[in-house]
Amino acid sequence: MKRLTTIFLILSLLLSLASCIGNYAEVDLRQPVPLSEDGIVEKELLDKIKKENAIATFTGTSAGLNYEWTIFGSDIAETKDVNLLVSLEKADGGIKVSFADSESFGFPALLSIHLDEKWTALAATAYRDGTALSSVSITGSKTSILNLPVNSFIGSCTISPDAEKENSGVGANRPNS
Repeated sequence: MKRLTTIFLILSLLLSLASCIGNYAEVDLRQPVPLSEDGIVEKELLDKIKKENAIATFTGTSAGLNYEWTIFGSDIAETKDVNLLVSLEKADGGIKVSFADSESFGFPALLSIHLDEKWTALAATAYRDGTALSSVSITGSKTSILNLPVNSFIGSCTISPDAEKENSGVGANRPNS
């Protein structure tokens, strides 16, 4: 009887431990996944995205602006925990983006920032200390969505609109209210 009780206790402990580890099998990658408060996406979930060759979307909010990360399973070579938390701030003539992760993700990802206004420019550029880092596409009809490919840069950058569309009037290189 003692042996049966011991086996039952061991099995109970193992099941309890397994439930604490995290069950990423329940994450539906066909739906956007809200980021946790700390922004960490664990290696196990990235393993699942890679294994299923899925396209996963993670969503967050900063300074009243929504953003989303798109990760392609086919682009993931090596997995590790990554922090997808982003701090957004309206800056003079653009949007300042600060990445929480202090090192490269190890795979390319697409960051889409949903503005609450319409920029009249057709494209934008991400800058750090006056140096261009990346081109940024602008989509959206009523409000603008800035689409920034993030391959290896970390830290922060400022996204500024390129020259505005012709006949758009005064205020080139500034967001339109």
